[in-house]
Amino acid sequence: MRAVAAIAVLAAVAVWTPAASAAGLRAGVGKADITPRTGYYLGGWTRADRTAGGQHTRLFSRALVLERDGHKLALAQVDLFMVPGGMVQQIGERLADLGLSERNIVISASHTHSGPGGYANFPTLNTAAPSLETATDPFSFARFITPQPADPALYRS
Repeated sequence: MRAVAAIAVLAAVAVWTPAASAAGLRAGVGKADITPRTGYYLGGWTRADRTAGGQHTRLFSRALVLERDGHKLALAQVDLFMVPGGMVQQIGERLADLGLSERNIVISASHTHSGPGGYANFPTLNTAAPSLETATDPFSFARFITPQPADPALYRS
């Protein structure tokens, strides 16, 4: 998801509105589809039987970039249940050539539990608790005690 959020910010930088620039303020917007493939655990402290089997609506990242006198501010939103630690820093590093850094990027999550889990950089946040449906699967308990690391494919979606 990091790469997708960065793409939305990059797109925002490219679409400047003439009316805003006339007043000394330039603004740009961007939108990127961040819907991953199905099969991931749903976001949040979820149960092992709660995986995405389809989609009702797409997930997006949207961004607004404001610039005045060479100073930029990027405001981004992601349809995820959280913004993991380090996401803003990594996006800032990738967009440094555009005058952005973790000091002028703000990202908020819609906090949907219908989006994917498994992308946090802290393994504990990538867990899925065993449930009645998975209680007979010993791997369900093993994955809860020793969760998988973040899935890199979610960042390339």
